[in-house]
Amino acid sequence: MRRADLEHTIRAATEIIAQDAILIIGSQAILCTYSEAQLPAEATMSFEVDMAPLDDDDAESLATRIDGILGEWSLFHQTHGYYVQGVSTTTARLPRGWAERLVRVSGANTNGRVGLCLDAHDICLSKLVAHREKDLRFVGTLIEAKLIDLSVLKARLDDMDLDGATHRRLYDPSSLTSDEHWRTSQEWSRPSAPRPGGYRARGSPSHSPRWRWAHAQPAATTTHRRTAATRRAPIIYHPGLDRRERPTAVRTLHPYRLR
Repeated sequence: MRRADLEHTIRAATEIIAQDAILIIGSQAILCTYSEAQLPAEATMSFEVDMAPLDDDDAESLATRIDGILGEWSLFHQTHGYYVQGVSTTTARLPRGWAERLVRVSGANTNGRVGLCLDAHDICLSKLVAHREKDLRFVGTLIEAKLIDLSVLKARLDDMDLDGATHRRLYDPSSLTSDEHWRTSQEWSRPSAPRPGGYRARGSPSHSPRWRWAHAQPAATTTHRRTAATRRAPIIYHPGLDRRERPTAVRTLHPYRLR
């Protein structure tokens, strides 16, 4: 996605909801702070723009209207190759003070309407809390491009209302620094790079959800009677792993823990 595409979605969405401004909270809000020329390619790969009407009812009828007209598989999507997902202003978990840091976008391409985009660091924090693989990749590319300051992320983390488990996941003093985690996870995620124990990160039986599930079960499941009603996924062993290593070999990397 490009900055011009984002401005187009701002113009279209504000016309549909008949409001002069709209909030942009998804990853592509980064285009309000940086141009596509400044951003790494992976940061602008998404075709989706998350927009939240500033004045919506409890049923989120305006967000639903945006979804219906500009959403995925709509005529707008098929015509332009990108789409808008209507969301609520409470969809993203953000640090206190985020509204004071919004980046304003307006001009001829928006017909004078205003797009209010999250600050780049606030975007990254919301992505880290969501903690999906695509979110971690997005944050990682921005950190590698030196567009995000880790010290700012750490400072704003303390301004977030997080449960204990989420806070520990993001702020683990015993973990590596975020950029070190990113480089390590990148090396391990390449198909050509074998992981410890001899199995590969992707494209191998040991990476499949079924293999992970099998080794996450108690030992009793190996002798479980497989009837039609209680059939379980078959256990798949990978030849590169010693039997004693199998229970501990499958690990989930968390590329971004803020130290």
